[in-house]
Amino acid sequence: MPLKNVFLFTGENAFALRKERYAWIKRFIEKHGFENLRCLDVEGLPYRSLLDDVSMAPFIAEKRLVVVDGVPRWTEEEVENLLLYLHPQVVLLFVSAKVDRRGAGVRALLKHTQCQTFPILNGAKLNSWIDGVVRSHGVNILRDARERLLEFVGTDQGMLYQEIQKLVLGRKEIKVSDVDRIVVPSREWVIWHLTNVVARGESREAILYAEKLRMGGHDPSRLWNILLNMLRQLTTVVAEVEEGCNQARDIAEAHDMHPFAVQSLLPLARRVRLCSMRRLIDRVVEMDHALKTGALRATADDSTELYALIDQCLLAISSLERR
Repeated sequence: MPLKNVFLFTGENAFALRKERYAWIKRFIEKHGFENLRCLDVEGLPYRSLLDDVSMAPFIAEKRLVVVDGVPRWTEEEVENLLLYLHPQVVLLFVSAKVDRRGAGVRALLKHTQCQTFPILNGAKLNSWIDGVVRSHGVNILRDARERLLEFVGTDQGMLYQEIQKLVLGRKEIKVSDVDRIVVPSREWVIWHLTNVVARGESREAILYAEKLRMGGHDPSRLWNILLNMLRQLTTVVAEVEEGCNQARDIAEAHDMHPFAVQSLLPLARRVRLCSMRRLIDRVVEMDHALKTGALRATADDSTELYALIDQCLLAISSLERR
């Protein structure tokens, strides 16, 4: 049976996991004092050290809290002994995103813990969470603005929370235009959107989007690397199409690529000649070599030449010779 003073927080939702851990510690300190709190990392933690910590009575307080980040891989006997010597006024909390249940000691520990799981939020639950965070600041978010926020950032609650803190400043209602102007898109969204725009041959929109990223503070070196990766993937897809393979799933599995990336590149790959790709790759390799050897300047203070290269690369991809 689970013990009343042994707990485990686990789950893939790192944001919720951290938040609940912090809330527990904050409430405990307010009630029982900082001197009765002990936070430990399971990596390199001696068994004897934890045994001493959990068997120690609180100092002039009702409770003592011992927080262990991770789950120890000790023997079943060691775990049973640990729980045997656990002081009745000590609360033992384990925090671990993933728990390897293969060890006998871990399974023995899990039998005695009260487990709270923090899964990734999606769909209606995530929408409700976003609305709740926004409302806590006395602000309302329009439905299409919330959808744009999720499109830009994804489902990571930590990143969403940071962007919401910026959006709620100085306004009573969050609109799509606010999200477009303020929110920094995630790397994944940048890749998907830029890939889709380039694949459609919309060179003007691609350059305007790159300019928007620059104005939003995106690192130009990072954007250049995104373009290089896109070209690598496009070359792979073009080569597969030349060989007669037109299925996104087959190409993705063969080259360990994301199926969405392959799907967005296929329309362009079906129209582009492999010889055109070779000429483009030669040209881009020369650009990259110039950057790495210092022939072109790209510093934190002046990235003008790098942005010019990015624009040239986008134009070259968008205007590839068609079949």
